[in-house]
Amino acid sequence: MPHPPDQVQHWLTEGIAAARSGHKTQARALLQRVVEVESDNPTAWLWLSGVLDDPLEQETCLEKALSLDPNNPAAHKGLNVVRPRATQVLLAKGVAAAEKGERETARTLLTQVVQREEEWIEAWTWLARLASTPEEQETCYTHVLTLDPHNAEAQNKLATLQQIREVAAGSLWNIPPAEPEETEAAPTLVAAVLGEDYVRQYVPPLPEEAPPPESPVTALWAQYEDELRCPYCAAPTLYEDRRCAACGNPLWLKVRRQEERSVRLWILIALQVLATIQSALAPLWQLYLISLYLGLTDFTLLFNVYFGINGTISPEMAQAALSYLSRGEFFLLWLPMLISAAFAVALYVRWTPMFYLMLISAVLYLFGSVALILNTGGGTLMILTGIGGVIVALLAFITTLKLEDDFKWELIRVTLSVDAGLKDGVAYLLRGRLYAAQKMWARAALHFRRAVALLPYQLDGHIAAATACIKLKNYELARHILYDAQRIQPQNAQIGELLKLLAAEEQQTPS
Repeated sequence: MPHPPDQVQHWLTEGIAAARSGHKTQARALLQRVVEVESDNPTAWLWLSGVLDDPLEQETCLEKALSLDPNNPAAHKGLNVVRPRATQVLLAKGVAAAEKGERETARTLLTQVVQREEEWIEAWTWLARLASTPEEQETCYTHVLTLDPHNAEAQNKLATLQQIREVAAGSLWNIPPAEPEETEAAPTLVAAVLGEDYVRQYVPPLPEEAPPPESPVTALWAQYEDELRCPYCAAPTLYEDRRCAACGNPLWLKVRRQEERSVRLWILIALQVLATIQSALAPLWQLYLISLYLGLTDFTLLFNVYFGINGTISPEMAQAALSYLSRGEFFLLWLPMLISAAFAVALYVRWTPMFYLMLISAVLYLFGSVALILNTGGGTLMILTGIGGVIVALLAFITTLKLEDDFKWELIRVTLSVDAGLKDGVAYLLRGRLYAAQKMWARAALHFRRAVALLPYQLDGHIAAATACIKLKNYELARHILYDAQRIQPQNAQIGELLKLLAAEEQQTPS
């Protein structure tokens, strides 16, 4: 419903008066009403900015006022005062988000800060700390050093990044590239003018460049490229081997055909839980009816009677309750609930026999429904009931068949390979740690190698890869990895401890 202009003007006048007298809450309410009705009122937006507490909201109001009245001097003056405060608020929110671990939120807020004020060193420093790639980190720290040539953090980090670049330039962590597809060479200008026959006849072929010598570290990694090697100890195996002859670990694992529960199964579990709750209500309802019969106001007092606990109920009333429902009958009433709960648990854990029990139940229900139809003496109602039962049984049977993948297991051959679908270095590192926890050291080493190739500036991958190689007794490769890590952080205590462990392991290993 539109408001009369006089009413809006009254709100504006009262709001300005309240703002001038220091009643900010009243002024805010009145002026917000004005801008809700007349969003193109620059005066209302200007005064509203003065009664708000958040500098970001103040800035929004002043920008709105200037968009409506570009030559408003008060709005220009207010924006010049408010904008640095708003930028400071963005910086504070960005730093707080970074300290809480909310990286994306922090990056968004800090990016807004440097877009507003390019020379804000603190924002560039935090952006460098939150950078996801070495290139991005280098760009941010370079900008910090441009603004503050004596900044110690930027100097140290850029020096470290330079060392990392030198390490990454080596071949230690290079992943063998995929074979390039053969493509037809583009015709040269000479060939286009004189013809391919002339070029072939008179132009001598260029000598082929000799391939670069293979790095010894690449050769050390090459032994893990055979997928049929044991994923635990990297010993050679055959595809049909059930266990590794060297370490005795199984090479075939039993896994679920469908890792995650399907939507159909979750629906069935929910229905079973509801059925369990419904079954639990039956004995409670019986106790309630008995309490009405005996004139009790609280039926839960009867639990003492049936569990043989002394309570406030008189012996005569307890005997009357037991004559109406004996203890044996009371406990039998809970049996359907217990069976239903067991079914719900079996469905949740995907107990394989449960699948066959559901199939058998559907088939028995189908036979029973068919028997009702064939019973000629049952009448029309019996036949219709049987037809309905057949439809329900068929639907239950078909639905159960579609749940087969939820309950079935299958055997897979565990190969020495990298998992598909991992997109970044952190994912490879976490997957490698998972395999290391399962003692699959060879498979873990492959994932750690990929993690270091994607995150060469983080030592976690180096440490994990060296540990895996020590477990595999590949001491030469472990030494290369640790020396490589030392070039990044020469004083790292973990690297020193692993080098000592490596030396001790080599001494214990017979030559």
